[in-house]
Amino acid sequence: MSYSLHTYRLVSGADHTALLCTPDRKTKWLKVLVMRDKALGIDKVPASEREHMRELLHKGKPYPMARALKVYRKHAKAHGSSKAARDFIREASK
Repeated sequence: MSYSLHTYRLVSGADHTALLCTPDRKTKWLKVLVMRDKALGIDKVPASEREHMRELLHKGKPYPMARALKVYRKHAKAHGSSKAARDFIREASK
């Protein structure tokens, strides 16, 4: 599995930063860890939504994963997170 940062548009129309898990094989669903104003949790979205997501950039290059994980951990500490979200972050850091 590979992990990357993307912008993700929720049903409400707001763009959020999302940590996306892309499985090695074809699936119908993707796991997305979305950063909102509440506790971190994992959303399961259709794989077709990937075409609407944009890769997050930092100074014109893909956003560094170590930097992003630091931000996600800080958010989880401040707002809480589910066990699945903690496992998701732990797996992405490997």
